[in-house]
Amino acid sequence: MEQATRVVVVDDEAAILEAVGRLLHQDGFQAELFRSPTEAIEACVANPPTFVLTDFLMAEMSGEELAEHLRAELGSRCPRIVCVTAWLVELRNDQLAVFDRVIEKPFAYCDLVRVLDELEGQPATPIGARLPWKSVTDL
Repeated sequence: MEQATRVVVVDDEAAILEAVGRLLHQDGFQAELFRSPTEAIEACVANPPTFVLTDFLMAEMSGEELAEHLRAELGSRCPRIVCVTAWLVELRNDQLAVFDRVIEKPFAYCDLVRVLDELEGQPATPIGARLPWKSVTDL
């Protein structure tokens, strides 16, 4: 039996976290939900998932900081990191460069799955060698 693709979802908004987690689970993904970026980092370091889906603005730390921690800790074992944010126009390119993709909120679930499908099987690239990201609207 094929193992489900593991996705760690990090968002300090419980309603968003639960909704995205429920949809991923219904679609056959193994979704692990974290309101705490620190706990998500610990889980990823212990057992790297295929993907991390993170909000950008969170109280404990930003999605950018979470991504930087994961890349530093995991190196070549780092999962592909997708950021979802309602603040895309306010963020600088250097803040976004740490992510494999960025999706603007609100987003359609089908767009999220399309991004995960496109990234599946692609190795994460180290910071500095990252290809230009695209928002879902650019795909």
